[in-house]
Amino acid sequence: MARHAALPRPARRELQDMTQAPPVGTALFSLAGKTALVTGAVRGLGLEIARGFAQAGATLIVHGRQPADVAQAVQQLADEGLHAHGVAFDLNDHARVAQALDELQAAHGPIHVLCNNAGVRDRRGLQALSMADVQRVIDTNLIATVHLCQAYLARLPAGCAASILNITSLQGQLMRDADFAYPISKQGVETMTRAIAVEYGPKGVRCNAIAPGSFATAFNAQLLDKPENQARLQRNPLRRWGQPHEIVGPALFLVSDAASYVNGVTLTLDGGYGMSF
Repeated sequence: MARHAALPRPARRELQDMTQAPPVGTALFSLAGKTALVTGAVRGLGLEIARGFAQAGATLIVHGRQPADVAQAVQQLADEGLHAHGVAFDLNDHARVAQALDELQAAHGPIHVLCNNAGVRDRRGLQALSMADVQRVIDTNLIATVHLCQAYLARLPAGCAASILNITSLQGQLMRDADFAYPISKQGVETMTRAIAVEYGPKGVRCNAIAPGSFATAFNAQLLDKPENQARLQRNPLRRWGQPHEIVGPALFLVSDAASYVNGVTLTLDGGYGMSF
C-alpha cells in the first residue's frame, strides 16, 4: 500500500508563534485600554452590556437619543463606581451620526468596540401596518445600523484591531404572529454581520452578533406575565426567561481577545428555546 507523503514540518519559530498561550483568567476578557461605544445603552440590555464593558476596564461611551436619558444612565453607572461618557443623537440623522463619530474620536481616540443595540419595535401584523410604519422599523433597526457601521469603519485608523457586536433577536430566526416588521429588520442585521465579517476581517475587524430570546427586562415584564407567554415558557429547556445581566458574559466574550478567532457568528441566547419543540 502506498504511503502518503509526510506533510512538511513548520519551522520551530513559526510553530511557537502560532501556539503562543494567550493571557488566562480575567485578563483574557479585559477591555482595558480600549474605547467602547454602546448604542441604545440608557436602559435594558444595552445598559447591562455597557455596565459590563465598563467593569471590564473599557473607556465607555453610552449612547441614547435623548440627552436626559443619557445623563441619567451615566449617573447611574457613576453611582455604581463606574465611569462613563455620554453622547446623544438620533441614529436616523446621518449627518449628526458622522459629526458625533468625529467628535468622539477627537476626544477619545479610536473606538475599538462598537455595540449596535439601539432599535425599535412595532408588534403588529402586516395588514395593521402602513408602509410608513414598516419603513420606520427597517430604517431604525437595519438602515441606521448599516450607516453607523459604514461611518465608523470609514474613520477607523488602518491597522486598528476592532470588534463590532450587533444585537439582533431570536425573532430574526423564528417568526411570531402579528409581529411583521421587526423580524425582517433583525434578519437583515444578521446578514449584515456576516457581510462585514467577510469584508473587514482581512483588515483586522471582527463582526459578530447576539440574538437574545426573551429577557425579563423592565420593558418586557408585563408582556412576559401574560398567560400565552407563560405557556411558551414550558418550551424553554431552562424553564425561565433570561435575566438582563446574563447577556454580559456573551457580549464581553465576543468583543474581547477571548474571541479573537470568532468572526461572523450569531450567538443565540435563549436558554435553548429555539431548538425545542
